[in-house]
Amino acid sequence: MRRLLEFLGLLANLGLGLACLALAGLAWLDGADLLLPLLPVAPENAAAAAASVGLVGVVSSLLATSPGRWARVPMFLWSLGLLALLKAAVFRSSYRFDGIEGFVEHALLVIGASVLVVLTFLRLRSAGRPNPLAHITRSGRLYPR
Repeated sequence: MRRLLEFLGLLANLGLGLACLALAGLAWLDGADLLLPLLPVAPENAAAAAASVGLVGVVSSLLATSPGRWARVPMFLWSLGLLALLKAAVFRSSYRFDGIEGFVEHALLVIGASVLVVLTFLRLRSAGRPNPLAHITRSGRLYPR
């Protein structure tokens, strides 16, 4: 079950990174300014910021597939950055909720980002652990010595 949760966290991070890249690509193709109230940048620079964030997300997710523990740190830091960005948006004067629905939507985003941080932390902690049942999986040895 833990492996499945780790894999879902990896897929969610990769999906968020690809979504940011796609959003920035669409804004560049259209030639219009991108209005992203969550990012603390001007609308004319938001596409470049979204592309940068998306690129960091994709690279950190791809790095997390390698077996080393230190390769998984960027994905954990990226997830923490997303959570910090969502929490900091509430305190900016330019960010407004669209009624109670906007507040609930933002609260769900914060909860989802918190779950993503926990999932990436699980993936970070599980890296590099030896298999406690390695003696069972080796061929030719059925019982431990």
